[in-house]
Amino acid sequence: MSANEPSGPQASDLTDGLVAYYQFDGNANDSSSNSLDGVVSGGALTTDRFGRKDSAYYFDGIDDIITVVDDSGVLNFGVSDFS
Repeated sequence: MSANEPSGPQASDLTDGLVAYYQFDGNANDSSSNSLDGVVSGGALTTDRFGRKDSAYYFDGIDDIITVVDDSGVLNFGVSDFS
């Protein structure tokens, strides 16, 4: 392996079996092919820990949520489906 080759997981490994991908880039839309977009209720976009504007959500800890409706059943995980 040369110094220019990545030593960690390849990008294709990270997307294998991916159910949802939320970039929080101004919205709560799912960037995977499953279209599991979130509906934000009360949460406010804010700056993330790296200083990127509108890349994180602030929740008041009382009643703010992001709801995802899964009509396809892709989020119906079994007990042993988590790693």
